Amino acid sequence: MSAAPGVDAPADVWGGFAPAQVRDRAARRLRVMGHPVRLQMLERLSRRPVGTTVEQLAGALGLPPKVASSHLRALAREGLVARRQHAQHARYTLADRDYALIGAVSYRATVSELLAIAAAIREGAASSAARDEDRVRHAPSPVERNRSR
Repeated sequence: MSAAPGVDAPADVWGGFAPAQVRDRAARRLRVMGHPVRLQMLERLSRRPVGTTVEQLAGALGLPPKVASSHLRALAREGLVARRQHAQHARYTLADRDYALIGAVSYRATVSELLAIAAAIREGAASSAARDEDRVRHAPSPVERNRSR
């Protein structure tokens, strides 16, 4: 399919692969990123361009090293983090800074949703308080209540 005259053809966003292959790979990566601990790891790694060890990351996140190592292996399997051996310790870094951006975008969307919910709650609480104040203002006094009995 060719572009209309005077219109640039769209860039090859699929990198030469069939779209189904790209979508499958992207879905696998997003599934792996979807774990809260792994998102937290990507966030931490985005602030440490020189990388970090399993022990350092585990300590920072309050995880046993074995658990942190398991999550890092899952991230590495999908190419989200890179592992480099330094002496006796492996150091992990983000394979691509864009992966941290994906996490940041999801956080921003979540924060926006939470702020909208909080605003709705505040609005509901304010209107509820106004209704309560109105009821109190228009409620009969104790003397008036006793007269009606």
